[in-house]
Amino acid sequence: MERLRLLQFHYVQFTDECYNYLSKDLRWLCWHGFPLQSIPDNFYQGSLVAMDLRHSKLKLVWKNAKFLEELKILNLSHSRSLTQTPDFSKLPNLEKLILKDCPSLSMVDESIGSLNRLILVTFKDL
Repeated sequence: MERLRLLQFHYVQFTDECYNYLSKDLRWLCWHGFPLQSIPDNFYQGSLVAMDLRHSKLKLVWKNAKFLEELKILNLSHSRSLTQTPDFSKLPNLEKLILKDCPSLSMVDESIGSLNRLILVTFKDL
């Protein structure tokens, strides 16, 4: 999967070491029902432009903040266990943030105010 650009999963679970084998060239990740409470450190995401993790089990997006310069779209809708947003200063080019139906969300990082390219924010049914 070295040259893979688009990856789509629905409710798939991996062992921890499997994240090392995913393509480092991924541009679009669509993983509905992402099974972990946070994205593992060994899952390289530096090339991602869009991350769609609807219906995930995430509580925190990352334990150790990642710098994702390319990321433009982050969809965490229906992630009912999500308690806080990531540090947005690590996502300088984010354009779309979608957080519909995240009832456990209790903290939005103040760095959201520094997102100069943000054109769409959806906080609905929190």
